Amino acid sequence: MGTLVAWHREVLATLGTALPSFLGPAEKLPTVDGRIAQCAVLWPTTGQTHTRAAGGVHQRTDTVAVVFVGATSLDALAAIQKGRAALEGARLIASGTGGGQVREGGFVGASPTVEPGTDPVRVSLTVQFSAVTKEPR
Repeated sequence: MGTLVAWHREVLATLGTALPSFLGPAEKLPTVDGRIAQCAVLWPTTGQTHTRAAGGVHQRTDTVAVVFVGATSLDALAAIQKGRAALEGARLIASGTGGGQVREGGFVGASPTVEPGTDPVRVSLTVQFSAVTKEPR
């Protein structure tokens, strides 16, 4: 199995092909004409491992929460669309041999919301992505 850190770096690089992407916490996000630019902030998780004693299969589920950001609700939704296009179905090989195919795990928040106390104004929505990798022990 690959390392957890390597998987998150691969997610960051893959997402970075679609829009500016950062590991959280991101001290400063990009702006365009004084407004926050569409971007993504990744919050890695520990994932989960499971080994089947009888079957001799080791499985790891890697998960990341991605906060998509924009200047408006529509900008945040456009950032999500770009992120989905980059990640959904991608086979990330850092997980292990053959890699795990990335799938969207759902919304953490139902609609984009304004982040309090931000200047310039930031609107964001969190989406979870996961990949399951199975290998013989």
